[in-house]
Amino acid sequence: MNYFVAALKRSGQHGVVNWLAQQIDGDVLHMNNCIHGWDNERLEPMAYANAVHYTWNKEGLSHSVRNFAFDWKIDIVLNRKLQQEFAYTDFSNVKNFIYNIEDFNLKVWDEKRFSAFRQLNPCKKIVIIRDPYNFVASCLQRKIDPPDDGAMDVADHLLERMKLWKQHAIAALNDKSYYTIKFNDWFSSSEYRQKICEDLNLTFTDNGLKKVMAFGSGSSFDREKFDQNAQMMKVLERWKQYPNQKKLMSYIDSETKEISTQLFGSVV
Repeated sequence: MNYFVAALKRSGQHGVVNWLAQQIDGDVLHMNNCIHGWDNERLEPMAYANAVHYTWNKEGLSHSVRNFAFDWKIDIVLNRKLQQEFAYTDFSNVKNFIYNIEDFNLKVWDEKRFSAFRQLNPCKKIVIIRDPYNFVASCLQRKIDPPDDGAMDVADHLLERMKLWKQHAIAALNDKSYYTIKFNDWFSSSEYRQKICEDLNLTFTDNGLKKVMAFGSGSSFDREKFDQNAQMMKVLERWKQYPNQKKLMSYIDSETKEISTQLFGSVV
């Protein structure tokens, strides 16, 4: 099965995608942020080997996970080593593919005729949405403590990105072609995660739930400090942790508040 995931940066998407892959019976290849190849009816990741391979162990009902993506700015030698390993890895057993695109304008699906892409025909379309208060806090925090200069784009372009948040949130409410995963509920509720598996015909194991993925240097607030203990992170209280409440709330207009309440109930 092919899965297409639309989500915004700092929405918790990589945690959800990692968990989702590990609820699938079979090998899975996740291709991250597929922003290339569109004009050739292809989805190709933002950089070569920016991918995660999940190898299925039927007896153990679990996956071994190999993340080939490593930021060249941190360790270019390791980056190149992983790229070479990716080039020589046999993916012939992979029958399940997850393609995500970050900060994806949903209009592009029709404009670029994504439904005609072989990789996405057929596929399950998923939108991952996080409440706007914690989303904004996580974006703005990158400006305070960025892992590198390139990471600050989520804050620098936040006004424009909030328009995308509304687009994704409205789709989550009204567009039945997308299956909605609400990050807040996914993070806090085992029953909600079980319901996702029932809806998508997956096997609920909750494997991968505690993992903090290295994409984007992990959490804006904690980085990878809580790897293997992700449920200890206060991801539903980031809005409280951000020091400038006036600035944070300036990004939350009345329409955003109303949509957020419909999706998540009371957050602040």
